[in-house]
Amino acid sequence: MFEETDTSWEMKWKRSLRKRLINCLARIENDGKPTQELGYELAKAKECFTYWNSDTADWVKHTHTFPTKDEVNESLVKENN
Repeated sequence: MFEETDTSWEMKWKRSLRKRLINCLARIENDGKPTQELGYELAKAKECFTYWNSDTADWVKHTHTFPTKDEVNESLVKENN
């Protein structure tokens, strides 16, 4: 009937965001002032939120292989024989 949506991508970013925010709270309590480590955790938390809030998990990834020059030449030789 309906395809079940894979939410593992969303769950990963949700858990990661939660972990980063907990780390931010710990940094605030332990350091008592803005530090480089707190800035790093905040930046990573923003990244996690962005990915969790996006629909990139719904994108279908495709690959395409382009033939190299040698492959094209081989096929031309086979066609001419």
